[in-house]
Amino acid sequence: HVLRDIGERANMDQEHNEAETFLNNLLHNMPDAVAVIGRDYTIRDANDRFIALYGPPEATREDITGKRCYEVTHRASAPCDEEGHSCPLRDILQNRYRPSAYRHVHRTARGEKRTLELAVLPLIGPQGEIEGIIEIHHDVTERERLRADLARRESQLRATLYSIGDAVIATDKEGRVVMMNPVAEKLTGWSEGEALGKPLKEIFHILNEETRAPVEDPVTRVLREGIVIGLGNHTLLLTRDGREVPIADAGAPILDSEGEIAGVVLVFRDQTEERRAQRAVEEARQLAEGVVETVRDPLIVLDADLRVVSANRAFYRLFQTTPEATEGRPFYELDEGQWNIPELRRLLEEILPQNTELEGFRLEHAFARIGRRILLLNARRLQHEKEGTRLILLVIEDVTERARAEQQLRESEERYRDLVENSLQLICTHDLEGRLLSVNRAGVQIMGYNSAEELIGRNIRDFLSPDVRHLFDDYLQTIRRKGSASGLMRVRTANGEERIWEYHNTLRTEGVEQPVVRGLAYDITDRVRAEQQLRESEAQYRSLFEDVPEIIYSLSPEGHFTALNPAFERVTGWSVEEWLGKPFDELIHPQDRALARREFRRALRGETREFRPMRVLTKDGETITLEVLGVAQVHEGRTVGVTGFAHDITDRVRAEQQLRESEERFRTYVEQANDFIFVLDPKGRLTFVNQAICEALDCREEDLLGQPATALVAPEARPLAEQALRRVWSGETVRRVVLPVRRPDGRQLLVEIRGRAFYHQGRLSHTLHIARDVTAQVRAEQALRASEKRYRNLVDSLPILIYALSKEGTFTFLNPAFETITGWPVDEWLGRPFEDLVLPEDLPLARERFARALKTTQTRTTITLRIRTAWGEPRVMEVLGVGRVEDGEITAVTGFAHDITDRVRHQREIEALAQLAQVVGETTALQPLLERILEIACQAIPAAEKGSILLREPDGSLRIRALHRYRDPPLY
Repeated sequence: HVLRDIGERANMDQEHNEAETFLNNLLHNMPDAVAVIGRDYTIRDANDRFIALYGPPEATREDITGKRCYEVTHRASAPCDEEGHSCPLRDILQNRYRPSAYRHVHRTARGEKRTLELAVLPLIGPQGEIEGIIEIHHDVTERERLRADLARRESQLRATLYSIGDAVIATDKEGRVVMMNPVAEKLTGWSEGEALGKPLKEIFHILNEETRAPVEDPVTRVLREGIVIGLGNHTLLLTRDGREVPIADAGAPILDSEGEIAGVVLVFRDQTEERRAQRAVEEARQLAEGVVETVRDPLIVLDADLRVVSANRAFYRLFQTTPEATEGRPFYELDEGQWNIPELRRLLEEILPQNTELEGFRLEHAFARIGRRILLLNARRLQHEKEGTRLILLVIEDVTERARAEQQLRESEERYRDLVENSLQLICTHDLEGRLLSVNRAGVQIMGYNSAEELIGRNIRDFLSPDVRHLFDDYLQTIRRKGSASGLMRVRTANGEERIWEYHNTLRTEGVEQPVVRGLAYDITDRVRAEQQLRESEAQYRSLFEDVPEIIYSLSPEGHFTALNPAFERVTGWSVEEWLGKPFDELIHPQDRALARREFRRALRGETREFRPMRVLTKDGETITLEVLGVAQVHEGRTVGVTGFAHDITDRVRAEQQLRESEERFRTYVEQANDFIFVLDPKGRLTFVNQAICEALDCREEDLLGQPATALVAPEARPLAEQALRRVWSGETVRRVVLPVRRPDGRQLLVEIRGRAFYHQGRLSHTLHIARDVTAQVRAEQALRASEKRYRNLVDSLPILIYALSKEGTFTFLNPAFETITGWPVDEWLGRPFEDLVLPEDLPLARERFARALKTTQTRTTITLRIRTAWGEPRVMEVLGVGRVEDGEITAVTGFAHDITDRVRHQREIEALAQLAQVVGETTALQPLLERILEIACQAIPAAEKGSILLREPDGSLRIRALHRYRDPPLY
């Protein structure tokens, strides 16, 4: 028999009843909906709030209790089984979860959806078993709606502030930045992330544009005075990069619901363009005044009563008067009435009122101070649109000197007419049909006629040799098209003799009623005959040059072709006959003619000895490039022409152009590349940098060129940079070197550099380097390594075994606890299969659980396995393994294992002692033996946890007694 003292149990029952009464009162008086739900999902009890929330109108507790919980709260026919909406009762029954919190959307009896936060507590029976759960439903529907509305309004306000054209900065009541829109970021040079939490005065520096004195922080003023303020004009914002930006701004307090200042909002804008426009207006006004003051012609402004309003400096200077003696007085009374001129009065009083403006009114008058003057008056009536005043602007042009010059010109023309008539050269004029309009005395004599009347009216074509008359139409077209023509012509005199003239004719269209061609001709018959004789004497040498593939030419001193070899026709397509006697510059491309004429003149002077490229027009309209050399041709000490040599370099020029275009495309790519591209000379000095480097280092190209590249590297890394450069010089292609580079503002960039050397004729020419800013990448890698180190230290310090297995079942990771538990070094087991560690009896279970972990990530239960140790004594481990997913596929298994060897040993001791107690039976030593059994059992149970022991009653039945170790010494 076993005697048991149940006095304490009776006390516990009383306490239980009191607690149950207290909890029942608490249940029905809670403001939240509360329900007690049994293991079969039936509602055992519910408070009034729960009934009002889920029941139909006027429902009672009897209408709710006894129903399934999911029928009442979800209007469903089965428990919840959705992702993110699991059933609390099932979670606690299956997984023995501790009290948990859920967030569900339930539907009331009226069909309304309500958002609820559920606090779920397990309902523990007297024997420690879970009888159900207690659900506390806290309705947060209105709170969530208000939160969503607040978030939407906040999003709208933020979107507005971030999209307006003005800069906006908001601070808290301590003046620290809490918001900054993109315009403010651009103007200040600070990003919002950098500025958040900083005092405004650190990022918003302003000063007076005129005095250069600092201006008080506007936020400080608003916080102090509590009113809206605005900055005065001439305020400059100093940006982060040192620029000065003119701004206009206003600050206003942000008030909370109680009217207290919670912060300040500052709105400002860039006034650069406005200031520029104001300066432009002021400059335009000053320019207008300056123009009036500096214009050469006298200007005077009169009002409607013909009183002087103002005059410019030229008026006072010309008429030798002063503003004091002029402004405000009647115009006719100035200088003792010297402007009281009848013709002027008629202009101002009769003619001008009938016209808005009048130009070119000629006035000749003898003034007392300046003498007789010839004036041209331009008058204009003005009316001010706003004030309605009428003014007269009188511009006076003194043309006295011009009139004298015109008189002198007429006299000069008479003298030149006498010169033309007495010239020994032919001077004539003709119309665009070729009819002679005039001819001087020398022309009449050279042609063999007696008087000019015999020639005037006749067509020049009639005086040409018959075999060249057809070319006269070409000459007329050239005159009409170019306005000038020059060349040689053969004429026949009155006695039938043929003479050769060189002519230079120009077209005059201005100042005449009809276009007139002015002609000047020289008789060069004797010179041409001499040249002909010279050509005949040179004929024996010409055959030597006929087969030369390059062009050989000769020019007269006047620049006309006198000889061309057959290569001319092969290169240009023109026949030699078509160009003999023609000016060479007509063959040259218009854009190169000035150069060709200059080089021809140099050749005549014997100054040129080098080839010049020139573009030439071929007969089919194409442009080719010739390399030309011309040398003076001297005969008996006198230059008689120019002999030259030209060869076609069109293909070479095109190739060079293609090369330049290719280089330009490469340069464009380099300048637009995001990577840093630079070139070093053999001494390591920068000879080229692209725009990306200048922008990254915030400097100009000229600041970098010529510097040693290593000077840009941080001092501590320069030995590494010099070593890498020497590797490149040695011919090695350096793939990746990371170096720190310092900007002028002190900031440091981490740059990944690649380099390669280039050689010319076996010697180092230059090195090309491509670099990339990897600052963010390196810092991210450093942060990742630091995070990995922290987690590795945490895993290494855990007393439980952490492991990772590949898909093949080999160890890929073991923490130091493995060596503590098994006695084997970690390195000996990395790469070995886990099966070698497990005792053969437990291998089937281990293999089955490993295969399941490779198929699903839902396996969350532990198994017990025995493993081998270095000491030969097996250890009992409680193991959990979970599949690790990468790119949607399980690629490995990770898990942990607890050493439960001691716990298992204690359990076995308890079972052995229990069997011993059964053998001893009803003896006087039973009580101490049971006490010993319970003492050992409590030692095997961790503090504040539960255990159980099997006791056999005298009738042979088994009973389970719970053990709770919650005191020391233990009470059981």
